[in-house]
Amino acid sequence: MIPVGRFRCYPIADGDRLYPKALLAGDDPERVVALPEEVSVPYTPLLVDSGSDRILIDTGAGPLADTTGRLERSLDRAGFKPADINAVVLSHAHPDHIGGLSLEDGTPRFPNARVLMSRKEYDFWHSVELRDKLGTGFVYGDAHLEQVIAMWINRYLPPVRERLEWLSGETEITPGVLVMDAPGHTPGHVAITISSGAESLLYAGDLMVVEGQAANPEWTTIFDLDALGIVRTRRRLFDRASADRSIVFHYHFGKVGRLERNGSQFQWEQL
Repeated sequence: MIPVGRFRCYPIADGDRLYPKALLAGDDPERVVALPEEVSVPYTPLLVDSGSDRILIDTGAGPLADTTGRLERSLDRAGFKPADINAVVLSHAHPDHIGGLSLEDGTPRFPNARVLMSRKEYDFWHSVELRDKLGTGFVYGDAHLEQVIAMWINRYLPPVRERLEWLSGETEITPGVLVMDAPGHTPGHVAITISSGAESLLYAGDLMVVEGQAANPEWTTIFDLDALGIVRTRRRLFDRASADRSIVFHYHFGKVGRLERNGSQFQWEQL
């Protein structure tokens, strides 16, 4: 449990998956050398309990791999049931973030929760132009990856379509929980700040996937649709988190730390 003022925040482990370094290192030879052949990447939503509201940020990968789909077990270990969740916030619509939205029979997993996501994100993945290309290798250079993205969007977003609420710009969804645009990884990717008293936490979503991106904010991966955009977003939010001394939580770390500015770079300090 991570205390943030009067709020209690719980990392909810959904599992992990091995990624070949080529997906994470892009075309940079230095990064290719620096990474092992396979990198274990955890999937870790965050449950924010404000006392009056219980907000789950992202939902895990569902049955994406044999090592994922542990969301409910982790919720139970933290002392919560799906019916306890008032709101679900989706940082973006990649499969490893939306796979816990519904059960195998297609019913919503969180029966009492509103579901919030960026309208820009939803419209991007549902545009006719994109859907005609998704699965051909045109978007990410990997046809299989794109097919999985299309399958997960088709499977997990329709069951909650009627309860979707749209995010745009800065939106306070409950006192102390602010959602803000953080584009680059995807067009509608968002980050979330949790503030209580003098303490704050930045849920950075997929602004970082590997720790080296703190010291090298210009590093991008195959998953970043707008490389220049995510570098700008990363620097902006890392600057803010460093200045505010915010705790920083990354979905793919499952751990918390702080970012210390070091010239034009940052240093990740695990707490």
